[in-house]
Amino acid sequence: MINRKKALDITFPETLAVKKPDWAKTTRTYRVITPLWGGGVEANINDPITLIRGSSIRGHLRFWWRAMRGNSNGRTVAEMREKENSIWGSTKKPSQVKIAVNVTNKGTTFQPINAHGEPIHNVGAMNSMDSYVTFPLRTHPAIFLENVQFEMELEYPDSLTEEVEAALWAWQAFGGVGARTRRGMGAIECIQVDGSPQQPKSGVEFQRSISENLQKWIEDSDYPAGVPHLSKQLHHKLTSRQNDITGLQALRNIVGQYKNFRQSRPDSRRDPRHPGPSHWPEPDLIKACFPSRIFRHPILHRVHGKAPRAVFGLPLIIHFKEYNDGRGEDPEETTIQGVGEIDRLASPLIIRPVHLAQGYAGMAVLLEWDTMNDMDEPYSPPGGLAVVDKNDNVLYNPSTMLTPADAGYIVPLAGNTNPLIKFINSII
Repeated sequence: MINRKKALDITFPETLAVKKPDWAKTTRTYRVITPLWGGGVEANINDPITLIRGSSIRGHLRFWWRAMRGNSNGRTVAEMREKENSIWGSTKKPSQVKIAVNVTNKGTTFQPINAHGEPIHNVGAMNSMDSYVTFPLRTHPAIFLENVQFEMELEYPDSLTEEVEAALWAWQAFGGVGARTRRGMGAIECIQVDGSPQQPKSGVEFQRSISENLQKWIEDSDYPAGVPHLSKQLHHKLTSRQNDITGLQALRNIVGQYKNFRQSRPDSRRDPRHPGPSHWPEPDLIKACFPSRIFRHPILHRVHGKAPRAVFGLPLIIHFKEYNDGRGEDPEETTIQGVGEIDRLASPLIIRPVHLAQGYAGMAVLLEWDTMNDMDEPYSPPGGLAVVDKNDNVLYNPSTMLTPADAGYIVPLAGNTNPLIKFINSII
């Protein structure tokens, strides 16, 4: 019986370099430039034996193929799925893309720190430097790994070269491995292709390569409705600071900007413990759902019935600070989510670090998609939104759509009605 409690120390023979007729083969080496959470057999667990699985990478490549090439075989979801399954496999047929992964460096345990640089136990804790990315771990501590490196070998029919290369490029440029990749964890860097070292580009060259590859791989036709995708006119931006020593430093820089944007409040330098009410309307939206209550902080925001931050991903959980001074109580923790079966929605905003010639920089990228129904709002699930209390009662159905007047009352938007575009434009 194999003891699964201890990783087996086995040396496997090298793969024979035999090329099948009419098949392509590539071998690439990757470095994980931010802490890795999960990627093995069990979700969100760093497995000591299968730290990074080929099937997990195939899932990432499938997503990025859809984002790059989902419009290349007709305009219906059914046609897209048919082609997708023919390449990447389904329950009825195996994938034509063969993937083998060899972890060459299992990395070391990542040590979380607080704002003072002091070691702490839980990376998801409130005082963690990385809590804004790892908040799902606030009550469930997990181990992250850093400095992981792996080699991947792909084999596929020559007829699929364009499809595979497009997915590979997008995954390498915008993706990663493990969990929380849309917020920069497990970000990857390709350091070798078929034995040739890959040198980091300058910021200008990196930007040019993004434009060139988008023009090369994305076809001029519509994507099926509801399919997140990249576009030739991709909304993206690099931070102006491009000389950070590590990918994690660059990630913390851009995540800090994202946090300040989403949590914008009045100037709190005089008293950081009491920063004042949010510049966004969601807290007052929720208070308005309880007309009979007396709140410690009255409803003051001039935008009503709107939840613009929902476009950053769902669910949106609004937590009010608890007070016991007899001056009124704020609502319990309340959730803004999708109506119906699709109550959650992955963020269309990707934040991650990239390695440039001069150092590491942060990058934000916006995925796009067309709504499923004519009445649906952009970047919202079909049917719209609902404010839901702790007992799953629907209290209100807000909108994400802002008028120019609404956006003028929301300080971080400064009149821009699209929070996603405004954030990307505000990156420094």
